[in-house]
Amino acid sequence: SGISIKSCWNADNSVRISITREARRFAVLEIATRAGLNPHECLIEVSDAQTSLYLDRSRNVEVVFPHLMRQFERNTLHTVRCSWISTGGSSRWPLVPDFIIPSCPETAALQPLFVIEDRRARCMVDLGASVLFSLSRIEERLSTDRDQHGRFPASASVAVRDDYVHRPIVDEYGFAIGEAIQYIVPAWRPQSGPFRAFVTQDVDSIGIPFNPWSTARRLVHTLNIGRAVRDMATAVGGGKPAELESVREIATLAARHGLRSASFWKTGARTEYDTGYDVSHSSVTRVVSDLRTAGVDIGIHPSYYTFENRCRLAEEVRILREH
Repeated sequence: SGISIKSCWNADNSVRISITREARRFAVLEIATRAGLNPHECLIEVSDAQTSLYLDRSRNVEVVFPHLMRQFERNTLHTVRCSWISTGGSSRWPLVPDFIIPSCPETAALQPLFVIEDRRARCMVDLGASVLFSLSRIEERLSTDRDQHGRFPASASVAVRDDYVHRPIVDEYGFAIGEAIQYIVPAWRPQSGPFRAFVTQDVDSIGIPFNPWSTARRLVHTLNIGRAVRDMATAVGGGKPAELESVREIATLAARHGLRSASFWKTGARTEYDTGYDVSHSSVTRVVSDLRTAGVDIGIHPSYYTFENRCRLAEEVRILREH
């Protein structure tokens, strides 16, 4: 992703995370792309005090993002809301009445996110830090809140606490930059990109070995008698399980519509938390091989016990690569 952070520990054993220049560059590039700027034409320069975004190499228009934060620390951050430069922005985008800025070092009254200074638009908050906070899930490192499985619970997140979990706030920053640029260059229009979708499949089960109870449950839910018959045929070696074949069918359907796809396979054993299956089974290796040939990305679906266990994860990856 290009995000680079440095972690240190305070005397009270809490973590603090420094923001590097590489991370600053990544953050501004993310919101510039969302604003409709061409990433191959715009120029980004990072200094100790600020990150500057130029529309092109001529440097005629500059958007300045100040570095008001040097690091993230727990319990030192607030969420503020900033306004559009004018009321025209909120009228044009009624679902974006304001801009939500998490990870601010202090609270502030509502103010425009950008102010215009001749040929320069200056951001009034550390927007780059907010982008990093949102996209890299830094708060999961800062917080000690965990559920019974050792995971960071959504209920402890800043987005839930401050009631913006339903808002794509980083995408919305792109609208703010677009408004600021149009104040300087009224003829500027955002670059529109083609529609893109990436189809992914988590292969939780494959129908091997045959499980009559699973087949019965699917029949009740889907009323697909043909698939039920196909599953029963696998019990006597006379067919291919519907679950496994559906992976191939979905990948074929995606390719027919010009969409990339990926499938993620399990190699861990069956446990109380994992379905588990034999990825070395000839039916599975045949499907995986066919998908690879068709250009489908093949990835690992980590088991429950790989959480914070890199050795176990590496072993599961190794098994998949061998098949």
